[in-house]
Amino acid sequence: MGQTRRKPSPQSDLFPVAPDVAQAAIEASADGASPEQQFLRLMSHEMRTPLNGVIGMLGLLSRTRLDGAQRAYAEAAQKSAEHLLGLVNDLLDYARLEAEALEFDPAPVELEGLVRGVVELLSPRAHDKGLEIVWSVAADAPDVVADEGRLRQILFNLAGNAVKFTDRGGVRLAVEAVGERMDGAPARLAFIVDDTGPGVPEAARGRIFEEFGHADISDAARFDGAGLGLAVVRRLARAMGGDAVVEDRPDGPGARFRFEAEFPVVADAEARARLLDGLAVAIRTPNPFVRRAATDQIEASGGRVARQAGVTLIDHAGADEEALAVRPSQGQAIILLRPSERDLISRYRAAGFCGYLIKPLRRESLAERVLAAAAPRRGLPS
Repeated sequence: MGQTRRKPSPQSDLFPVAPDVAQAAIEASADGASPEQQFLRLMSHEMRTPLNGVIGMLGLLSRTRLDGAQRAYAEAAQKSAEHLLGLVNDLLDYARLEAEALEFDPAPVELEGLVRGVVELLSPRAHDKGLEIVWSVAADAPDVVADEGRLRQILFNLAGNAVKFTDRGGVRLAVEAVGERMDGAPARLAFIVDDTGPGVPEAARGRIFEEFGHADISDAARFDGAGLGLAVVRRLARAMGGDAVVEDRPDGPGARFRFEAEFPVVADAEARARLLDGLAVAIRTPNPFVRRAATDQIEASGGRVARQAGVTLIDHAGADEEALAVRPSQGQAIILLRPSERDLISRYRAAGFCGYLIKPLRRESLAERVLAAAAPRRGLPS
């Protein structure tokens, strides 16, 4: 059977082209997919190619000279195309899962890099909504062997869902070790996503993991979603020998999504640096998620949190409107800023702050800045 010849397109050198219909059909029939599943997979493959082209060209357009209205239209079109691409990807994953054609590629996973990457990818969307988004990996949660791409997909779907349904407060992504572990034994890890959204009614907690299973039918219209993201999460979780559940957030309003599974531990993994052994750090922030993440990261670096300490982390979010946060009368202070607040750095420098950190916080950067402040050293890093 001959392959369909396509006319070359201007963007063919810029954007990856999906497999053509003939190749996708061969793959779909080879794994025993039903006609409906084959149709989903073929259409998903074919739709992704022009969508990637549209997204790429809109991105290039947004870098040209545009007036305010034109830029707003281009950005809105790009966001809509990206959302549509996400739905297409969900359809493709769903079709693969239905056909049981999912393959895993286990390899060593550096947990901090994985979780940090997911949160930093979602942070612009969260900050645009006025939300905080944070992450942490517990000190006793070891790096593991797993399919990093599939883990990322689970975490991105869970955290992205939390950002989508949360209007005030924040989202937290954390990794914790579950139970005791003998030397050489696999590690049981819990990947937790907390949010301050509306929560999920108990009667809907099973349904939201089903295909097209929104907790409230109005959510589908409100958030333009097909309801496949969480269905993909549960199927991936179970394919990894674990499960995904939702419950009330234990320390406040909102929901907690939890994916738990067992993984082999990376042999001879390099221990995470404990730069803050013996150091106490104080935290001032109005957001409990920022406080929790900063606490977890300080403790994972060997330090401890105290009410008063030689170094204080102060969140600009706690300052009065158009005012600077107040520096403690004693000790060193580090200001916490969102990326959009970088223009405040020089003002905080003049106010006597010895450093700054950009949210979402990175554990290694936090430890290095705190250590430098405790030295002490003056002057903000460039």
